[in-house]
Amino acid sequence: MAARGNAFESVLDYCEKFTFKQAPLSPLAAAELFASISCDARMEFFEGWLLKQGPGSYLAYDSASYSTYPDVLGEMEHGRKKDAVKLARINFSCYYSQNTQLPVFYATCPGSITDKAQLPRMMAHNAGLGVKDVVLVMDREYCTADNVKHMAEAGFDFITGVDPFHETCREIIAAWGGLSQNLFSLGCHVEGSVFARSTNASSFGASTTMQVFYDAHKGQFERASLKRIIDLKKEAQNGRLKLTKGKAASYREFFIIDLADD
Repeated sequence: MAARGNAFESVLDYCEKFTFKQAPLSPLAAAELFASISCDARMEFFEGWLLKQGPGSYLAYDSASYSTYPDVLGEMEHGRKKDAVKLARINFSCYYSQNTQLPVFYATCPGSITDKAQLPRMMAHNAGLGVKDVVLVMDREYCTADNVKHMAEAGFDFITGVDPFHETCREIIAAWGGLSQNLFSLGCHVEGSVFARSTNASSFGASTTMQVFYDAHKGQFERASLKRIIDLKKEAQNGRLKLTKGKAASYREFFIIDLADD
C-alpha cells in the first residue's frame, strides 16, 4: 500500500474484489486493526522502509493539523487556530523522500504544540530511524532560539532563513547599511543584481555564519520610493499638497490624512 500510494479509506471497495474467509473489513474494523499495531512495530517498519529509499536520500519534513468534532484521540487539543472552526486538533508531522516522493515516517503530537516546537520532537526519532549526517534546510518559521540551540547541541548542520527584525539581524544590517553601495566590490556575486556577504555571529544562542544579501535593483527601487515619500512630506508641510478623496486613499499608507467636508 505504501509503495503504490494507496489509501486504506477505500477498504470496502478493495474487499469487494477479493474473497475472504471472514466478513470484509469495515472502516471501523480497519481503524481497530491499525490501532492494534504497537509503537515498536511501527518504528520497526519505518526503519526498514527508510532503508528502501536508497542511499543519499533527501528527506522533506512538513507538518499539518487536522480538526475533528468528536474528541476520539488522546492528543486532540485546542491550540492556535489556523482556520475559523473552533475544533480540537491533532498535529501530524511527516518525512517524505524526495527520491521516491513517498512518505517514509510520520508522528503525531498534541494539537496545542506549535509547528516550530515540533522540530525537536521529530529530530528525536532520527537515531532510532537510522537517519544520519543530518543537514536541515528550513524556512524562518522554524528558526527559534530553542530550535537553533537544539540543533547545535545535537551536532546538526543547518541552513535556515531568519527574521530580519530579529535583534541580531537588525544589528548586522545596521552595521552594513552604509556599505550597501560598496557591496559590489566587497561581497560575492550571487545572481543577477544580488550580492552577499558572510559574517560569523552569535545568534539565537549558537555560533553561526550569517549571510546578508543585497539586491541592487530592489535597493534602487526602494530609494526612489523613499525619495517620493520625503517629497510628499515636504509638500504637505509647505501646504502645497492638494489631495482629492481618491488620491488620499493611496497616501494613507504613509501619512495620517483627515479630509474635511469642504
